Amino acid sequence: MSSIVQDPPLRQRGVSSFAREFREPLFRNGHALVLSSLATAAIGVLFWLLAAHFYSPAVVGRDSVAVSTLMFMGGVAQLNLASALIRFIPPAGRSVRRLVVCVYALSAAICAGLAIVFLLLVGHLVPSLAYLRTDRWLPMWWVLSSVAWAIFVLEDGALTGLRRAPIVPIENAGFSLLKAAIVIPFAAIFPAIGIFIAWTLATIVTILPTNIYLFGRAIPLAQRRSPVGGVSVRQIVQFTRYDFLGSIFWLVATSLLPLMVIREVGAAKSAAFSLSWVISYALYMVSINMGSSLVVESAVDQSQLELQARRVMVHLGKLITPAVVVVLAGAPLILKLFGHSYSADGANALRLLALSALPFIVNGTAVGALRARRRMVPVVVLNAGMCISVVAISWVLLPRVGIVGVGFAWLVTQCVAAAAMWGARRLWLRPDYRFPGVRPWLTGLSLPLVRLVANVSLPQSLTDLRSNHSAARLKAQLPSEVVDDLTRAASRGRRQLGEMTVLPSASDLTVAILHGIDGKPFAVAKVPRTERACADLRCQESVLRVLAADDRLGTWRRLLPNFKLYESEQQTYAVESVGRGVDAAGLLTESPSSMLAIGRRSLKAISDLHERTGREVVVDELLFDQLLEPSLRPLRRSHPSGVVPAAQLVALARLEERLREASIGRTVSISWVHGDFTPGNVMLTADAARVTTLLDWGQARPDSIPAFDVLLWVFALRCRASGHQLGAEVRRVMESADWSGDPVLALASKALERTDIAAGDLALWCWLDHVAGNLRKSERYARHPLWWASNVEPVLRAVTA
Repeated sequence: MSSIVQDPPLRQRGVSSFAREFREPLFRNGHALVLSSLATAAIGVLFWLLAAHFYSPAVVGRDSVAVSTLMFMGGVAQLNLASALIRFIPPAGRSVRRLVVCVYALSAAICAGLAIVFLLLVGHLVPSLAYLRTDRWLPMWWVLSSVAWAIFVLEDGALTGLRRAPIVPIENAGFSLLKAAIVIPFAAIFPAIGIFIAWTLATIVTILPTNIYLFGRAIPLAQRRSPVGGVSVRQIVQFTRYDFLGSIFWLVATSLLPLMVIREVGAAKSAAFSLSWVISYALYMVSINMGSSLVVESAVDQSQLELQARRVMVHLGKLITPAVVVVLAGAPLILKLFGHSYSADGANALRLLALSALPFIVNGTAVGALRARRRMVPVVVLNAGMCISVVAISWVLLPRVGIVGVGFAWLVTQCVAAAAMWGARRLWLRPDYRFPGVRPWLTGLSLPLVRLVANVSLPQSLTDLRSNHSAARLKAQLPSEVVDDLTRAASRGRRQLGEMTVLPSASDLTVAILHGIDGKPFAVAKVPRTERACADLRCQESVLRVLAADDRLGTWRRLLPNFKLYESEQQTYAVESVGRGVDAAGLLTESPSSMLAIGRRSLKAISDLHERTGREVVVDELLFDQLLEPSLRPLRRSHPSGVVPAAQLVALARLEERLREASIGRTVSISWVHGDFTPGNVMLTADAARVTTLLDWGQARPDSIPAFDVLLWVFALRCRASGHQLGAEVRRVMESADWSGDPVLALASKALERTDIAAGDLALWCWLDHVAGNLRKSERYARHPLWWASNVEPVLRAVTA
């Protein structure tokens, strides 16, 4: 008899699934941080409960504002480097200790300066805190406490980045228990400032053992496990410059808002708001901490970030919704624990603040995902919007309805922000989505002027996208182990590595020529800066492997470079041999009169590839779509303004119709093509007598039209001779019926004899293929209005004319 296995009940499956999530690193680290926040909040409630019973409401309100101000200054002084530690400690490798020490020192110095400035201005800014200057030692204690709080915040980021998040709740629980234990005796010793002294003393005592563990065990263990890696100052600055600005807006809304409350409603009612905010902010911290875990788990591999972000939001809903329901139902009873006056003044405010934690699930997850993808401008926009909204609504409602108006401000702000972020979820869920920001709007407004400028025959240099990358930057991207690999590779080729010359590059690669000690180049090192560039290197490796194994090519394979791709968790790079010779671009610069000779030699080399792998076919609908659609797709999605205009789509439709009429039923040659056959990718002997190597096979395809390689080469030579743009040259060629009068165009005549497609239509198709390849290679092309107006729009206008 066969046994029947029944599925567990739906409720049991849900509980089991929820329990399994706690064992995953993403949720385990997040829960450790959440547990830390809850422990801190729970004991924090106990702290304020004791404070409310042993101190007057005025002292509670005044000291709570002092603590909020202290937290604000510590948050400003740490420059949001806690987030940078979370993001950059995983790939930092052996430089973790130096990273943490430098961050500590910088934040401590800034915080001490801010604390001193605040003391000098406290009588004008917050008169109720002027007591900080009444005692001889209290100003010194204020400065020391501010520095300690900045380190307290940073050490949590360091522990999280080191994947030691379970230590964070222990640290915060110890801090909270200590301050709760000493706040009662301090009521007799410091009746006017005991709350503030208890809070700050607990902070100083807590950071000592935490940092002993951090530097004595956690950091050395991380360095032994991941010795390879490194972080540059430039990477940290790029990450924190926007993140810091966003954090300032968040700190203003959360830490400085109590200053507005105490000025408007007085110290006693401010105490009710502070207690309500302490309870509600614990719910906010659940989303914030889970977002931090999302950043850590996706710092190295972001392929699963979209799935992880969606799971985090669902998981947060399971955690936060029951807590919000409890607070909504029991708000008066919760605040009555502190005293009857707190319940009467703060119950409704607590309800509204707690309810606002539900839409913050979306906002907190979005911020975590954006930080993981290093898209910091949207984080600034989101935090600035929330800050301005909360402060503005509170400013209007506080004099009219009291602290309930602040709760209403938070609820409305979070709901509107969550709706906006969910509507723009492609921005933070999808890796290929580009945030349009302000620049495309400015670009759209300036495009008419750009077109006017582009109509003048611009030199190539004005629209050149090539970026200069310093040798220091390359060395920062290449760890010492990589340089050692390059040195060993050179020695295997009986060469000794001399210097590295970093080249300008229009792609998302940092490219350097490796020279021997004799000064002659022997290889190219390529370091990708984006996932798109990594994919390009993998494509090159695959293409060269296939071509090297193709017996049809015979001795022609000697023109292929040796290409080696190195991939690890810390770094991806490639080394491509250049053979012995000089690139055609350099030869043309030194001897412009040799253009025709160099052109013939180079075309002969690539034509051998076409002939050995080519076959003649008749273009049908299926083949036409296979050849054309990949080139049309990038242009249908790209424009400097961020929004593709209808006129461009119309022009592309007419272009497709024209090429369809010119191609269907015609005979063409199909073969392997290089795809980016330009002078910079061709190496020749110094006398231009022989081609030695063909480089950069990232856009090569096995089934394309070989005339594209030939025409692209001819167009590149014409642009070099005239100094004009590709768009202008292609438009002239399209309008010319006779190419025989131009010696450069005549170089392409042999290739054009093998197809029935008219020369002008082939030129148009070649242009489309090349422009699409550039757009796929780097998104900077789509954002460059001058390049677009000089290379794309002239041809599209010619098509629709």
